[in-house]
Amino acid sequence: MSRHEELNRVLRGLLSGSPEIEAAAIVSDDGLAVASALPPQTEESRVAGLSALLLSLGTLVARELGREGLEQVLIRGTKEKCIVMVNASPGTFLIALTTQEAKLGVVSLDLKRAVAEVTKVL
Repeated sequence: MSRHEELNRVLRGLLSGSPEIEAAAIVSDDGLAVASALPPQTEESRVAGLSALLLSLGTLVARELGREGLEQVLIRGTKEKCIVMVNASPGTFLIALTTQEAKLGVVSLDLKRAVAEVTKVL
């Protein structure tokens, strides 16, 4: 099985094992989609590029404020839906879209487990 297929398997496992996560993707730091389980109408390359930009900006802000080592970026939208971005492995990060009912502590645990699997593959 190729690494791409393995990463897609990790994303499918994350979605099936965590009903609080609606969609997910693995993106490179340079804004390329590595693997994706995003909604069909989503422009995968656009989301990947914008997410990489946001993570880069978060890293710069953290550094400027003396908070090295950015681990997570959280965007809380209307109706309490969230987008969570976490470092997955050197050069990649994991994006997850949560449901309205999601408990972020549970989501964080699920993402940590997925990150451990991503790290093994990469």
